[in-house]
Amino acid sequence: MALLLFEPLVAPFLFLEGGWAIRDVMQSEVGWHYTGQWWIWVLALAAIVFLLTYRDIRISANAGVILGVFEITVFAALAIWMLISNGGQLGLGAFNPDHSPTGWTGVFKGMVFAILAFIGFEASAPLGEEAKNPGRAIPRAVVYSCLGIGLFYLLASYAWVYGAGFNNFVHQATTNPDPWRSLAKLFWAGGWVLVFVAIVNSIVANSNAGFNAATRVFYAMARNGAAPAPLAHTHPRFKTPYVAIIVNTIIAVGLSFILGWKWGPLNGFYMLATAATVVVILVYMLVMLGCGVYYWRADRFNPLLHGLFPLAGIVLFAFPLYYQYRPIPAAPLNYAVWWAAGWVGLGIIVTWLMWRWRPQALRNAQLIYVPDETPGPAGHVYGHPEDEA
Repeated sequence: MALLLFEPLVAPFLFLEGGWAIRDVMQSEVGWHYTGQWWIWVLALAAIVFLLTYRDIRISANAGVILGVFEITVFAALAIWMLISNGGQLGLGAFNPDHSPTGWTGVFKGMVFAILAFIGFEASAPLGEEAKNPGRAIPRAVVYSCLGIGLFYLLASYAWVYGAGFNNFVHQATTNPDPWRSLAKLFWAGGWVLVFVAIVNSIVANSNAGFNAATRVFYAMARNGAAPAPLAHTHPRFKTPYVAIIVNTIIAVGLSFILGWKWGPLNGFYMLATAATVVVILVYMLVMLGCGVYYWRADRFNPLLHGLFPLAGIVLFAFPLYYQYRPIPAAPLNYAVWWAAGWVGLGIIVTWLMWRWRPQALRNAQLIYVPDETPGPAGHVYGHPEDEA
């Protein structure tokens, strides 16, 4: 149930980011200066993700792999190019927090974007129903993706610091909302087009992953009585949770339009991303706490793996969470941190109401990742008997 707290927010903030990024290129490179065009690109991105997820999980999964490999290859190549070009200037200064203009406060506030970048490695879990051997495949996918993307981010971030210039990095990072396109122009000239394609590709791939996770959680909760029953309906032909996909599309496009209209696509992205990350920090902390409790009750507790490591993670995550509220950021981001608190509070209230009035549905929530027994033609496990009629 924890995933339901933040996964539906992933696609809309990525749609807003994509709408802003494409509009910026259209204005600066193509000469189309219509400021309201961002909503066209939001709709286009939403349509692509909808089509990828509606037909078949294999289509969206394969698309995710292909798009992800392309994106990582392009950014890794540019990062290595920048490091080679600045070989004589490299050092360990990028790892020294004393270079933060606001000290550790800035580091912990900035961690929200580092955590935001990691959101998604856990998205393999809701897709376990469609894996051939989920007990083996899903844990490996989660751990390996987390470690692999962590190394990739380390490479890219380090190269970014020296590509922008060590003494110029803070200025560029705080004044240029699209630094990688600028770096690509500097180091690859016309090759910036390839980087821009990779950026849009990244937005589609990440939206696709978040969208899949959100719709599968909607479906699984409905199947177990913890959400409205129609969300558990599957398509008679494609065997996908099409009602959940449609609902998630409406939520994503609606949020994108409302925030983009009120505060602009870039601020809308910052607001939703901040709110989602505050929530996901709490989710990760609860998961780490639950890890220790689960293995303790199962009499399989390991002091290092289930005690020290989760405790260290909780303490580490507590700092960026604290500094999102102290001090409260300026408008409009101040709305985001309170929205996050309200969203969590709403989740607590709903859980209490379920415990009070529908305790069996709450107990059934523990079965969210237990596969359904009705297989589809592609090895899917979706579907109720009435859906097969």
